[in-house]
Amino acid sequence: MTIETTQLGSLTSLRQRNVSTVLKVLRQHGGMTQVELAEATLLSTATISSIVRELSEKNEVETTSVSRNGRHAWLVTLAAGSSLAAGISIDDHGISIATGDANHGVVSSRFLPLAGLQQLDTTLIRLIGFLREMLEEMGRELGELKAIVVALPAPLDGQGNAVIPNMLPGWSEGMFSEAFVSATGKAPSLIGVSDASCRAYLETSGGVHSRVDTLYIHADDVISGSLVLNGKIYHGSNGVIGQFGHLQVDPNGAVCACGRRGCLNTVVGAPALRTLMMPSRGDLTLRDILNDARDGDTASLRLMEEVAETIARTVEPVVSMLGPDEVVIGGSMAKVGKPFFDAFAYTLDRQSFPAGKSWSVVPGPEDALDVARGALFIATDKVMIVS
Repeated sequence: MTIETTQLGSLTSLRQRNVSTVLKVLRQHGGMTQVELAEATLLSTATISSIVRELSEKNEVETTSVSRNGRHAWLVTLAAGSSLAAGISIDDHGISIATGDANHGVVSSRFLPLAGLQQLDTTLIRLIGFLREMLEEMGRELGELKAIVVALPAPLDGQGNAVIPNMLPGWSEGMFSEAFVSATGKAPSLIGVSDASCRAYLETSGGVHSRVDTLYIHADDVISGSLVLNGKIYHGSNGVIGQFGHLQVDPNGAVCACGRRGCLNTVVGAPALRTLMMPSRGDLTLRDILNDARDGDTASLRLMEEVAETIARTVEPVVSMLGPDEVVIGGSMAKVGKPFFDAFAYTLDRQSFPAGKSWSVVPGPEDALDVARGALFIATDKVMIVS
């Protein structure tokens, strides 16, 4: 009898862990088909089907009939609460949107590729249409949105305005709000924030890196970042905290988009790396260079190691002064992997104060949708505050 009871308890515990895993994946990544859930959780499709049926009966998830690759499938999403919010990221690559509510986190997330940063009015038309489609799949409407956080690839002040206007030509919160009033008859509560702050917020709101003090570096087409002090994102008085790409490394260097000369971005940003590789490899994209580095190409790998060393030297004074629990590096450059992190950590340890200190350097978010998810968490927190 004892053995049977123990076995029953073990099976119940296993079932609870599996259910928890499914809910966690849905909260982090939004809606998935049952097949995608099985792949993401490493559970069998039969187990997923049983769990989805159980959660559906408890009104914890909702299922919608969809077509994927010409085949019928069931899309599973967390049951949305009343406080609907959206996190939106707009950058040179496209539009990322995550929707959800204050109770469940991410319900749905999508990415819409764009050919470069376009005019704001054109971008808004596509964005609203894209967002409307997502909400309709959830059985919701644009007018139900309570809060929206828009993440942009530039420093923004406390009012959501660009600190350096020529880095975000045409952007204004007023124009964004007007577009939603035109589409829905009302404007949701709107906040503009930098993309790096959203990534850091994602890390501190349930991410794997939730230390008290963290220096976050986003190494991508440009270099940006954020500071988490005492468990909270530090914004400063003017919104430029964490703009590591605009720390000067060469007073006589190329002119940066910010108007100054020799910023870190002009040395290790995507345009600079493409220029360095062009004589020997032709016109490569940053993605091409990173893929070659991961494949072991000597020139590309050495270049990315030098990039890591340059970034480490540039942020070393910040690390030495603040003494964070860990340094988190995310973005596409982090996908180069161990050689990139080893070069960064070696240079930082060698140059930082106190001498002999070995800093914790760990990988951070790389997914294109991570910015939108971080923006959503900011939005849902705002909903909980004002509701």
